[in-house]
Amino acid sequence: MQKPRQSYTLEFKRKAVAMGNTHCSIIRASRELGTSAENIRRWKSQLDDERLGNRAKQTTESTLLQLKRLRRELAEVKLERDILKKAASILFSRTQVKFEFIREHRDCYPVENICKILSVSKSSYYYWNDRKPSKRALHNLILLDQIKIIHNRNKKRYGSPRIARELKVSGFHASEKLVRKLMKQASMQSVLKRKFKTTTDSSHSYPVAENKLDREFTVGGENQAWVSDITYIRTAKRWLY
Repeated sequence: MQKPRQSYTLEFKRKAVAMGNTHCSIIRASRELGTSAENIRRWKSQLDDERLGNRAKQTTESTLLQLKRLRRELAEVKLERDILKKAASILFSRTQVKFEFIREHRDCYPVENICKILSVSKSSYYYWNDRKPSKRALHNLILLDQIKIIHNRNKKRYGSPRIARELKVSGFHASEKLVRKLMKQASMQSVLKRKFKTTTDSSHSYPVAENKLDREFTVGGENQAWVSDITYIRTAKRWLY
């Protein structure tokens, strides 16, 4: 009759492997514990595999955590780069200009990141954003709307002096200096019409070719009359014709 297979607990296996390592002899440990040396060798291999598996698992988890951290840092760097591209022109501007930039771009980027790049306090921005506009600010907003209407109605050719006169006629009292200031803040400029410059000098002592055609363009055949036009060539020194 076949002898039933003996069952060993995990603690017994670990004890047997530890004794084999301590005594430097698996055979001696097997005799003391009443088991075979083959069992202890197998248990030792199994425990080593288990430790290696745990070590590999820990290494994998550590690598994944490090990769996750690097991805997060990379995303933050990209975000700061995008904000800096748009905010480069106002880095040394007044605080109010920076606050206006934050309010304009708060739907695209986190407020905390923009404040960090512009070196302003987040609490200061929220205080500025939540406060109600003054009567002067409201008056300037209404005035700016009227300035835009006059500016567009006159094909953007009016500057601050003429717009100030138009505002006065419409019942809005504003100085030319204030109009110029509001137009500058809104990046509004008057379109100047280019003046005509005469380039032909008729007062000279050079010989003048005879006008043989005398505007008589009717001819009886080919190659009987030739006409041409003057082409002005722009050079670095003067006009040639």
